[in-house]
Amino acid sequence: MNMHSVSSNVLSKYKNSYRGGMSEWRLLGGKPKAHHVQSLCKANNISPSSLIEVGCGEGAILEHLDKQNFCENMYGIDISESGIKVVSSRDIKTLKEVKVFDGYRIPYPDKSFDLAICSHVLEHVEYERILLREIARVSKNFIIEVPIDYRPGVDSKANHFLSYGHINMYSPTTLRFLLKSEGFSILDDIIDITDPEVSCFNYFFNQKKEEPTEDNIKTKMNKLTEEVDNFRSKNTLQQEATASDYTVLVDSSTEGIQIF
Repeated sequence: MNMHSVSSNVLSKYKNSYRGGMSEWRLLGGKPKAHHVQSLCKANNISPSSLIEVGCGEGAILEHLDKQNFCENMYGIDISESGIKVVSSRDIKTLKEVKVFDGYRIPYPDKSFDLAICSHVLEHVEYERILLREIARVSKNFIIEVPIDYRPGVDSKANHFLSYGHINMYSPTTLRFLLKSEGFSILDDIIDITDPEVSCFNYFFNQKKEEPTEDNIKTKMNKLTEEVDNFRSKNTLQQEATASDYTVLVDSSTEGIQIF
């Protein structure tokens, strides 16, 4: 039996983290994440009739997928009670069930779902290998997305990353190594930078770096769009060195951890 549990100090931080209700910032950020899920599934001829989002937060990704009629039976779990309350309050028509879980034991039988989604969660998880094994147990395929936080010297910015709960640092290569060492097969991936609309909102409304006038927003959006176009023109190695997010589609069948 899996005896791992979320540390009490970690759990206390996330328990009420969504008590402010639905966030425009998180809803906006969920749009490109949902798009990555849809793009990987479409490119690999996966049309799930059931999916679970592990670490669903306040349900932004689920809401976007619901609006696109992506899957007729969706489920969500999270360690945050406040997050689950917000998800339940959303009008997500294809959401069948959403509930709190203990962070490691997913409360569904083996292969209950065609697809599992775990987006921007692993960087917060104390025992990510344990959670990955549980995700593989309940799903036929799964999609993992992580922020690309790892850069040389990242330890000098520890307080910055810890201030928003990032206790694991990933690059595309370290995530692939983690998955391959667990015996998983990576079917496809997407390397990306932050969506211009998300970056623009963060610049004006979160960081408050400029007055959000119509002209300022238009100028900033044009600059951000140019940056995305420049990123798209780079080769894979160059993209991996400068990207913000990495998303992988994984075959959940595995023989377990690969060693010797």
